[in-house]
Amino acid sequence: NQTILTPPGGSGDIIGTVAFSGITSPPFPQARILAVGTGAADEVCVSAFGAIAILGTFNDFDTGRVPEFLLEEVTPCFWVGTVELEEGLAEFKFVTGADDASITFDSPPDYGNLGPNNGDDPLEGDADGNAGGPDGNISVTIPSAGMWTFVLNEATVPATYRITQEELFIRTDPQTGEFMVEDVSAGTYELSFEAEGYLGTEVNNVSVVANQVTDIGTVNMSVASGSLNGVVVFSDNPFNPPEAIVAISLQGAPGVTARDTTMGAYTFTGLASGTYDISASAPGYISNSLSGVMYVNGQDITVGDLVLDPGCQSTFATIQLAGDFNAFNLDNAPFMTQMGCVWTDTLSLTTGTYNLKFVTDGAFDNPMDYGGDETPLSVPGTYATSLISGIGTAITISVLADGDYEFILDEVVPEFTVNLLGGGSLDGGLTGSVSFEGVSSAPLPAASCQLFPSGSLTPLTTVQSDTDTGTFSFMSLPAGTYDVSVTSSCFDVVMKSGFVVGSTTVDAGDFALTGAPSAFATIQMVGQFTDPAFDVSISPAMTQTSDCVWELEIDLLAQSYLFKFVTDGEFDSPPDYGGMESETLTLPGTFAVSEASGEGSALNIEVPMAGRYKFVLNEAQGQFTATEVN
Repeated sequence: NQTILTPPGGSGDIIGTVAFSGITSPPFPQARILAVGTGAADEVCVSAFGAIAILGTFNDFDTGRVPEFLLEEVTPCFWVGTVELEEGLAEFKFVTGADDASITFDSPPDYGNLGPNNGDDPLEGDADGNAGGPDGNISVTIPSAGMWTFVLNEATVPATYRITQEELFIRTDPQTGEFMVEDVSAGTYELSFEAEGYLGTEVNNVSVVANQVTDIGTVNMSVASGSLNGVVVFSDNPFNPPEAIVAISLQGAPGVTARDTTMGAYTFTGLASGTYDISASAPGYISNSLSGVMYVNGQDITVGDLVLDPGCQSTFATIQLAGDFNAFNLDNAPFMTQMGCVWTDTLSLTTGTYNLKFVTDGAFDNPMDYGGDETPLSVPGTYATSLISGIGTAITISVLADGDYEFILDEVVPEFTVNLLGGGSLDGGLTGSVSFEGVSSAPLPAASCQLFPSGSLTPLTTVQSDTDTGTFSFMSLPAGTYDVSVTSSCFDVVMKSGFVVGSTTVDAGDFALTGAPSAFATIQMVGQFTDPAFDVSISPAMTQTSDCVWELEIDLLAQSYLFKFVTDGEFDSPPDYGGMESETLTLPGTFAVSEASGEGSALNIEVPMAGRYKFVLNEAQGQFTATEVN
């Protein structure tokens, strides 16, 4: 005799029948059913977010494309969306916001996975609800090209994600209206029902016991008729109005019930009877809303106009200017004056280089602050900025004259401007050119040109030489005597001293750079050539055949690869040679490379024919060549 032992947990089935109002005989409509596991009975999950979008390498992490990649909250805290993906590495985040218009990275925190971005994350796993910065991306390897469904379930603890090509929904039998949800783990479930032309409905607290069938009986679905209508009005009557996003939410229910995009009229159908809030937002306009709109299924109801006024409504209550000038101490950092999305403040600064950030809502990095990449920027001037967090994300400015400086932050663009209000005179300038041994035509290597007060070791500012002409310039200089140092990878440093600048522009002449060995001891080709991918420890090393020229032969299959030329055995420190992952480079050929670090900076090559390929990296010229070896 055999004794069958049933393990704890196990699974069961859920069955039932859907009855459609007004239809008594087959064929019946097909209802779409989703069963979502919840916590204990009577617990209802309420998402902290009004909208979540899926942003990643497949859409260049572009927040401007949020409307295309919004997830649908099918049931409370259960978000679903479909994305077309290519085979290979994909990185992404579930990016959160109070509504569609306010979705931005890390503010509020997004769902991701802190760890190395090497494609080793599973297609199903835990979603970290505080995964800030590029290191918080979920990094997976997609096994085949096609349409993939992304699922985020906030109802579980911790939240979980899933990427699948399996059908998520069960459908009713058109002849009987019956359904069966098979083989679900023991626990408590919420079932949602949707059918075209009918009001959606839910059945909560469905308890599944291992090795048993749970019959929930008949689920009645009512015909959806009637509509709720309105108009979005732009008060300035623009010739080409932007597209507004209109969202409607049932009071007392989590999430957004429905969305519409319009440049005027909007209509919502399929709404259950209840009290609704309606909101509208559009780029360049202040959001507006209507609250407490009563709707009865079956009626056509028109509501008042939603008027949008030009302007910008900042998502931040305060912004402070923190930097080296106040030791990054927020207690001493001045609060900027706000006018919509434009913030201003004035500081008295002496000549020197300063790091700074525009710090939001009284805390560093959470929410994210407006910063940069710490490349020195000469002021006065106007420069781009972005919301960013972490080490190495300050803005670096070079102040060339003592005086009062006005700082203006414009969140709409976003950009910041620094104006000199009083103090020194900035009428002089210094120009020059750079030539490179062995390079006679464009594109020329980029050279870093630093300006020093004569005899000083602390640079005032740094500019890059033009890669077409080799020229550079330092403008708006106070009167004085200056030294100039010019450096470029793979060339010796050249410094010239004693340039006297008054109220005119002085020509510093040509800086002739001679060749030098590479600054790196090793360069490796690291990417999807190895298993595991992007593993420096097993990646092949290149050979330096002459100054700054590196070579390697490697066998490749007929497929696409992501890779980087990794310097000195470590990612990003020092910077590697890479490019833009969104640009496909088809071999053979010669292609540009640049110093690159962080997400999205790998090279993306397409190999049309399997074989052995020779890669030659020329650091001085900023390019690599790949040819097939016979």
